[in-house]
Amino acid sequence: MKLRNIALDLIIPEEKFRKDFENDTFIMSIGRDGVEDPLTVEGPTAEGRYILVEGYRRFVSAQSSRLEKIICLVEDITDEKTRVIKRLKKELFHKKRTGFEIERMVKYLHKHYKIVDIAKLLGVTPSTVRRHLTTSEVSPDIRRRAEEANVGKQALGKLVKLSNIDLDVKNDLVEDYLNKEFNGNDVDSIALLTKLTDYKKLEKSDQYECVYDLLEHKKSVTNTSRVFVALRLLRKDFKLHAHKTVFNYMISNLTSFLNNLHPNFIEHLSNEQKREINFLLFSILNKLKLLDRWEDFPQGKVTPIKLSQLTVNITPQKK
Repeated sequence: MKLRNIALDLIIPEEKFRKDFENDTFIMSIGRDGVEDPLTVEGPTAEGRYILVEGYRRFVSAQSSRLEKIICLVEDITDEKTRVIKRLKKELFHKKRTGFEIERMVKYLHKHYKIVDIAKLLGVTPSTVRRHLTTSEVSPDIRRRAEEANVGKQALGKLVKLSNIDLDVKNDLVEDYLNKEFNGNDVDSIALLTKLTDYKKLEKSDQYECVYDLLEHKKSVTNTSRVFVALRLLRKDFKLHAHKTVFNYMISNLTSFLNNLHPNFIEHLSNEQKREINFLLFSILNKLKLLDRWEDFPQGKVTPIKLSQLTVNITPQKK
């Protein structure tokens, strides 16, 4: 291997695994500072040219910056399969290419080698190789749109493979993912949701809405971390922002509870369940000192209500 300054017009990029792109920020950096890391090329060919192995972005940026020559690490000529293996060895660890570009390279090798052999050549496990083939069953149009939208390839593959779900709902979720309504981490949660046995029993519209109920809950769980801090602060001293955080959190939970009091839930509560809810509601009102503001309740301080003291209006359960 030798370091040489090579004219850009003598370098041949193998572009079939790449999508077209241009990084303006990187181009500006090269124009100002020059290229620090050399390209890796093979050559010279019989025609005196060099085949680009690694450094495609630097090569494109150097062209755009109108550089005449660029520093290169020159290796002996091999073949296309060997060059793809060289690129993949670096890309799998440096992750400069998109998942779709890596998949095209792995699929190319899969035409010539078995998965276990590809894994040995790349120094990875067979499962890693298989993971990069996860979207092989995705339609070409969806793949093209996903790459243009720059969304994660593996998450797209997981969405397409969902089985315990209405087909129209799945297609709608794929569209939402392409439009970046949710991200790859959300897809893992969606996959777990759709594996639930009862999920398949939901109506089509309920399946779709259930997914977004889950995603909203995920957001609230993220916000809950602020609540934990605020609760600790309030135990020590009054802080207005902490008080607002806890208040909003409690109102949100009470509103969610209220919105989910559907007839099928209410009408099938057991006597014991009603007593337990009654006890908790009275305890909340008592602790907030709201009971003594109601004309129908005793004035003055209200002592805590024991479960055994509660009288509950219980309606017969439907059979």
